[in-house]
Amino acid sequence: MDFSLSPEVEAHRQTIRRIIRETFTPAMVERQHTTGTFDCPEVVDALAAEGVIERAIPGLGKGDPIELWMLFNELEKAAVPHDALAISVMIAGVVALHMRVRLSAGALWALSVWGALHMAGGLVHVPESWPITWKSSNVALGSSFRFFSC
Repeated sequence: MDFSLSPEVEAHRQTIRRIIRETFTPAMVERQHTTGTFDCPEVVDALAAEGVIERAIPGLGKGDPIELWMLFNELEKAAVPHDALAISVMIAGVVALHMRVRLSAGALWALSVWGALHMAGGLVHVPESWPITWKSSNVALGSSFRFFSC
């Protein structure tokens, strides 16, 4: 089976890499470390200006779902802070899904609480002696709710 990407998708990857190369700086990583925010508005704005984000949003974009993976894969490889973008894309995906299938009020509330708990997990104090990172405690709190709400 051939898993190679189409020339259009490969060109899209090069666009993402170019935007990251032209806009992302070490000072942005330092800002993340000093402020505690995992966001890089300059890169997000540049991606949005070229339609990369719109194209990646499930149900709204015109691109292939592989482009959603590709966007975050390239951001991750370049160490670009992207949590705020990921959350925004997930919310937009849920809104697009809701517009098509009309999710129940219970499902919308469950998704909202899950998202809030997932984000609040980053506020949970984890003792230094625990072999856990802030990221995994964040995921554990949201995932626990998701498991019990199903």
